[in-house]
Amino acid sequence: MAVRTPLVVASGACWIALAFWVRCGDALDWALMLGAMMVPLLGPPLHHLRTRSFVTRRTRATALFVIAYLAVWMLAGIGILGVSRLGWPVLGAAAFWQISPWKQRALNRLFCHPAIPAFGLAADLGAVRFGLSHGVFCIGSCWALMALGFVFPSAHWPIMIATSLWIWREQARLPAAPRWAFVRRGPGV
Repeated sequence: MAVRTPLVVASGACWIALAFWVRCGDALDWALMLGAMMVPLLGPPLHHLRTRSFVTRRTRATALFVIAYLAVWMLAGIGILGVSRLGWPVLGAAAFWQISPWKQRALNRLFCHPAIPAFGLAADLGAVRFGLSHGVFCIGSCWALMALGFVFPSAHWPIMIATSLWIWREQARLPAAPRWAFVRRGPGV
């Protein structure tokens, strides 16, 4: 996959920046976290987008998708950072959300890749819509776990690493029937 290497490099650069970053504000910290944790998940949707775009439009479509995706996450960060200030109840909310059928519905929607128009403004808008919708469903899948690192600031790094691994594992699985479940399994398992 042609996009895998740049995604891994971008994610690694964000992890390194986070390790050495002097905390100056929530927005930049949040942006670096997104780069570290969420960018590796963009391989499948970007592969879909790029294989359905003309070669001359691929870079532009990729940029529009990524900008839209990250814009949605940056806006969601305001709410997630706000929710995390509630403290311990966020742990209960995260546990509730993780076993809910609504979380599985959002996770399943990450596998739905739309048709992308081929030409002109329609192609650009298609890439933006895809980035926005993918971002919204990614937030629906991950928001509660993302808040946990801010609830427990002294354990932020271990929680961030564990959350990343958990989210990457979840999104590597096949879609499953939405139901209440402690352990998410793909079809037929």
